[in-house]
Amino acid sequence: MENIGNNIQYQIYATMQNPDPDRFPVIHEEWENLARKKLQDGPFYYIAGGAGSEKTMRANLKALSKQEIIPRMLRNVDQRDLSVNLFGQKYPFPILQAPIGVQSIIHEEGDIGSAKASAEMGVPYIASSASSVPMEKIAEAMEDAPRWFQLYWSRDSEIVASFLSRAEKSGYSAIVVTLDTPMMAWREKDLKGIRIIVWKKLIVNCCLYNHKSDNCVENYFYNLMINN
Repeated sequence: MENIGNNIQYQIYATMQNPDPDRFPVIHEEWENLARKKLQDGPFYYIAGGAGSEKTMRANLKALSKQEIIPRMLRNVDQRDLSVNLFGQKYPFPILQAPIGVQSIIHEEGDIGSAKASAEMGVPYIASSASSVPMEKIAEAMEDAPRWFQLYWSRDSEIVASFLSRAEKSGYSAIVVTLDTPMMAWREKDLKGIRIIVWKKLIVNCCLYNHKSDNCVENYFYNLMINN
C-alpha cells in the first residue's frame, strides 16, 4: 500500500475525460451531502449530529481546521513511510477506525462491512459495545486483522468480565474503555425525530483533556485516547 495517495490520485486524473458517474466523491464535504440524500433523518443525525446544541462539535471542527500541514522542502519523499508502532505492533498509518455502534441503521452490511474495510486497509478496527452484531462475528469476518474492543464499563462486574473474556477469546488485542458516558447523551436532533480479566493493553477513551487526563495518569492509565 505504498504511496496509496499518489496511486488513487493518478487513477482519478486518468479518467478525467470520461469519469465514472458512480465513483466515490473526491471532495470530503460531498460525502456528508451524499449521506444526507441516502439516509433518513434518524440514521443521518445519529452519525452527523452531536450532543446538546452541538456547540462542542462545532468548536471541535473549528479547532481541527486550525491544524495545518507544514511542507518540508528538498526531502526525498519517493518512499514515504506513514507507519506507526503501537503496543509492539506496526500499522501502516497513524489511523484507527473509531468505535461506532448500531451501524446496521446506516448500511445493510453494518459493522461487518466497516470491519472488512479496515482489515483490507490494515487499519485497527475498534468494535463498539453497541455493535449491531456480536463481537465474535466481527472477529470472524476480520480473520487475523488487528482489532480492539471498546467497552462501556458497567456497574455489574459480571457483565464487564463477560465482555473482556469474549474479547480475549475473539482475538481483540486491546481494550478501549469509554469513561464519559454514565448516561445517554441529550441529542436534540435524535430526540426530535426519534422513532425508534487482566489486559496488558488498556486505553481509556474520553472527549476532554485537562483535569480528566491528569486523573487518568494518577490512576495508572497510561494510554489515553481523546476523541469527539
